[in-house]
Amino acid sequence: MDFVLTVCDQAAGEACPVWPGRPISAHWALEDPAAAKGDEEDRRRAFFEAFSALQTRLLIFVSLPIGKLDPHLLQRRLDEIGKLSAEGESATGLSDRIRAASRPIRLSPRRRAAASFPT
Repeated sequence: MDFVLTVCDQAAGEACPVWPGRPISAHWALEDPAAAKGDEEDRRRAFFEAFSALQTRLLIFVSLPIGKLDPHLLQRRLDEIGKLSAEGESATGLSDRIRAASRPIRLSPRRRAAASFPT
């Protein structure tokens, strides 16, 4: 297993099980649409919003140059993706986010040395 992504708001504070290997994990908080209150339309909207947020995040995730990113940078990108909101996302905005997520972060030699860790 390479990646573990949790999405339920309730899972954020819980201890995750031990996964085989050393997967990169991130929490992409989403409100549970099954817990939505209101009429039929409100509940449908909650599911659509959860779907849209997850779809946006996954589109950005699968666009990352995973083979070119070191584990620290990949972890950082997954955390950033998890903080995105799908509300009002246009195709241009999504494209800009994908390009931004794919760019390497420039670190000074000192910070690069401090950020490296054995794999």
